[in-house]
Amino acid sequence: MKHFEVMCISFGHKTLLRSILLLMLKLNVFRPGSQE
Repeated sequence: MKHFEVMCISFGHKTLLRSILLLMLKLNVFRPGSQE
């Protein structure tokens, strides 16, 4: 059970980091003045 919880936590961190990176990419793409 403990191993399963660790896997869930690590998977959650990975998806969290991925969503944050995607959000940053979207902000950089849609930020005015970034496309010159």
